[in-house]
Amino acid sequence: MEAMLLKEFIEQQLTSKDLFESISLDEDYEQWKKSKEYEEMFKFFDEWGIDIEILIKSLENYSLSEPEIVPYIEEISNSLNYENAKIKKGNSYLEHNIKLTNELSKWMRKIKNKY
Repeated sequence: MEAMLLKEFIEQQLTSKDLFESISLDEDYEQWKKSKEYEEMFKFFDEWGIDIEILIKSLENYSLSEPEIVPYIEEISNSLNYENAKIKKGNSYLEHNIKLTNELSKWMRKIKNKY
């Protein structure tokens, strides 16, 4: 996973700049990875209709050592706006919320492993 990210970083970032312009290649890479992580978070929040700030806080506190525990799950659930969800995952708010609850830990695990 890390090798694929590094390859993408090199293709996107380093081919467009002079290596000597970069203050720190490590810093540039970490900032780039963080921006990719935020892109994925914004996509998820937009699709599901949840509060982005709570999602960010939850992901920052998520631990791979306890993969089934989603921090701030209640706050995320309470922030759900079914009407604003780009992709409705059920025929009702309740069904959408249940699917969100089931999806969150899988999505967070994937993001934490990737970035």
